[in-house]
Amino acid sequence: MRSVCLWVPLTLFLSACSWANDEKPENHAFQKITECERDYSEVNFCDPAHVSAIKHAIRAKRPDFNGHYIFLSVTVAGDSNLRSVGIIDALSGMVYPLPFDHFGGYVDSRGFLDKNLKQRVEYSLESDKICFYGSVYAYRNTFENEPSCYVFNGVEFIDQRYTPSS
Repeated sequence: MRSVCLWVPLTLFLSACSWANDEKPENHAFQKITECERDYSEVNFCDPAHVSAIKHAIRAKRPDFNGHYIFLSVTVAGDSNLRSVGIIDALSGMVYPLPFDHFGGYVDSRGFLDKNLKQRVEYSLESDKICFYGSVYAYRNTFENEPSCYVFNGVEFIDQRYTPSS
């Protein structure tokens, strides 16, 4: 009888512990943006619109990139077809903007947005790689109508176009 009394509380304790681990952990509060803006950039991640979007994402989203990061996409003021993007570390609250100003859709031969082809982003919770399909715009580093993939190493994004394959 005595062993049964010990077994029941132990079983309840173990089941309570496993239930607690299944709950969504709270995202860490916003802490810092690693880089507000780059030289000659039109985008400032520290402006009120970006900070507001960051805080909203922390409250509303679950991690969806590379284990514990939240993908963030913010519409560029004045052009609903362009997005500035970054990731938020849900464990620390740090924000890491991607190394370009913004990305957008595909352009036609005259340089106008092709409304038939939508830009898209591919990333996952299980991968450190993120790919943009459409056009990526940055000072002296613009790529139109081609995939642009980056790997996040925990500190910065590495552009896969310039990484030698092994």
